[in-house]
Amino acid sequence: MIATFTLHATGQKVSAELKEIEKNIIKPCDDLSYHLIVWGLTKQEAEYVVKNKEGFIDRRWLLLAKKEIKKLSENFKCLLRISESDVVFEIKVQEYYETIQGKFTFEPIYYSDGLDEDYENYKNVIMKDFPDKVVSKEMYKKQQEDMGFTYEKMWGGVSAITLYAYKEGAFGITTNGTDQVVINKTYLNIKERKEALQHMTATFAHEAYGHLYFKLLGKWHSHGAIKSLTDNNPKNNKELEIQIKNREDEASNNFIMHVDTYAKFLQ
Repeated sequence: MIATFTLHATGQKVSAELKEIEKNIIKPCDDLSYHLIVWGLTKQEAEYVVKNKEGFIDRRWLLLAKKEIKKLSENFKCLLRISESDVVFEIKVQEYYETIQGKFTFEPIYYSDGLDEDYENYKNVIMKDFPDKVVSKEMYKKQQEDMGFTYEKMWGGVSAITLYAYKEGAFGITTNGTDQVVINKTYLNIKERKEALQHMTATFAHEAYGHLYFKLLGKWHSHGAIKSLTDNNPKNNKELEIQIKNREDEASNNFIMHVDTYAKFLQ
């Protein structure tokens, strides 16, 4: 692309080549952040996510993938669109996030089926009057399941946050003029490390290919008062909820294919 600029001070016209193809704005700030991008893509696409010597994702490789891969995934298309932004986009894995409003610590992530809490409540009630009737946790779980209750592990806590350079939100704008996705580092305290890494990958897709992507498109990019994939209530950002669900699912499914690179993070 060629553009002509006029220097009003001298009246001199100069021509400058705008090297859009070499514009690099996506910066994973650590090795894990880089891999959270990679794991959410197909194995073939991941080969084109290359860092330059400054640590940015090299956009030339992303554009090369667009030429060489017949069918790009939706996650990769979102990554390509983000690479067109004029604002640097940082990805971080930290125990805190920082805005002009201050520095805030994430609460710890937890991964629980609720059984431990239920069992403790059960014991506290039974022990008062019938201490000899208390059963083991395994027996309690079986009794509950026989009555139709199920215990499925769920993630809890604030998993990540998306912050913007120029949009004042509930958390304030960033301190360094970048857009950011900050992933809660306490995921790494979860003993089920593989599941944690997989959920972190889906979380990155949620934040980057949901919230940030919609912001770049000029769409409503925040959750509504209602969160639903089907409700047409104007208080529900249905389009965003569908986008996030699809991007998370795609990232989670792709993660499984990257055992060769996620294995080193299991320790």
